[in-house]
Amino acid sequence: MGAWAMALMLIGWLMTLPIVSSVPLVRLLAQPVLAVGIIFLVLAILSSVIRGRNGNKMWRGEQLAYGNPYGESWLTKLRRMFRGR
Repeated sequence: MGAWAMALMLIGWLMTLPIVSSVPLVRLLAQPVLAVGIIFLVLAILSSVIRGRNGNKMWRGEQLAYGNPYGESWLTKLRRMFRGR
């Protein structure tokens, strides 16, 4: 949704340029396109902030795991070895 917002805002800005704004219909559509772009951007930001963080993330039917692809770092190994119980 954020990409659509940015695209609509860019189109709205391009419609305000003197070369393009000489067409009468473009002048009427510039403000609504820009307004819809701003609304989409606000919705994208709000949905990103409100979205839950604790759900199981799935992609192509498999659960995602966010780990280091190169294995544990030396600091993680030390923490695991000397973890207090």
